[in-house]
Amino acid sequence: MRLIAREVTEGRVVGMDISDEMVRHARRVCADVENALFIVGASEQIPWEPNFFTRAVSIESAYYWPDPARGLREIFRVLREDGEAWILINYYRDNPHCHHWGALLAIPATLLSAEEWAAMFRDAGFVDVAHERIPDPTPAPEVYTGRWFRDAAELAACRREGALLVRGAKPRGAAPPAPFRIT
Repeated sequence: MRLIAREVTEGRVVGMDISDEMVRHARRVCADVENALFIVGASEQIPWEPNFFTRAVSIESAYYWPDPARGLREIFRVLREDGEAWILINYYRDNPHCHHWGALLAIPATLLSAEEWAAMFRDAGFVDVAHERIPDPTPAPEVYTGRWFRDAAELAACRREGALLVRGAKPRGAAPPAPFRIT
């Protein structure tokens, strides 16, 4: 967040997390970043007015959303026309080296393919939807003893497959969002 805020010369960067503890931590470590604001919120109910943000970025969290399709509709709701949404994840169906993570995660996670994510973007109203893999060139250690991979070879293979980036734009003239109702 700190790096993004440094690049934003006009406006503000808003960070959101469902955990008030993580929001407090972010506020502490970014206390010197004047254009950063942190709020508690959930992907299914973003606490902001419609058509406000120019960009929405989610890094390594979308697969934790209880209802990813609803989360994308909420992002669409809070984006301005021509606004863009970007989701970056490492846990996705097209990378077989991460499938076992679901059993290791503390909370349920959704394992979807790149095309399933792209279809959800389109269903939410986004246009110019695209996805790509971004390989991680970081060398793997010779020996790996962590819990996420069986060995260094599997870690290296996962990095070669790369993270999944899915993006889309809110079109001009998009219908205004329906009034938000809490259910």
